[in-house]
Amino acid sequence: MKKSKLSAIAAVVTMFALASCEKNVTVENPVPNDQAVTGTATDAAPAPETAAQTNDLPANVKSFLADIYPAASVIHYEKKTGIGSTYDVKLNNGAELEFDKDGNWTDIKSNEGVPAQVIPGKIQSYVEANYPATKIESIEKERNKIHINLLNDIDLVFDTDGNFERLDP
Repeated sequence: MKKSKLSAIAAVVTMFALASCEKNVTVENPVPNDQAVTGTATDAAPAPETAAQTNDLPANVKSFLADIYPAASVIHYEKKTGIGSTYDVKLNNGAELEFDKDGNWTDIKSNEGVPAQVIPGKIQSYVEANYPATKIESIEKERNKIHINLLNDIDLVFDTDGNFERLDP
């Protein structure tokens, strides 16, 4: 009997927890199916971007995108709210980025390779020395780790100072 009451209480708590997490989805610069992006920024002309189209994005996200991906434009983004807002952004060159509530990037993925200017110097040097001619497919910052996935399916883990720790299985 106690187990069924505890199960019922747990179910109610879970429902309230899930209900309190709201997800807002905003689609920007939709691309018609006949103009779908096939890989690079030169494959499709960037859709015009206006302040109204990316209004929910923090200024530092917009600045980061303009600096790091000047030839690309936002084709889709999601603003997720709950404990704090986070932003998932997709660009017309296929890059996908995640930003925290403060607008700092936490994850960058690109089949063309992550731009070198966002990769910490020690990590970039390590990858160049140990995996020459291999691009970084994604970089993800966690609390005290930085995860790197190479295009050759090798996954590396570094500390936040850029020191190599291990291969990730």
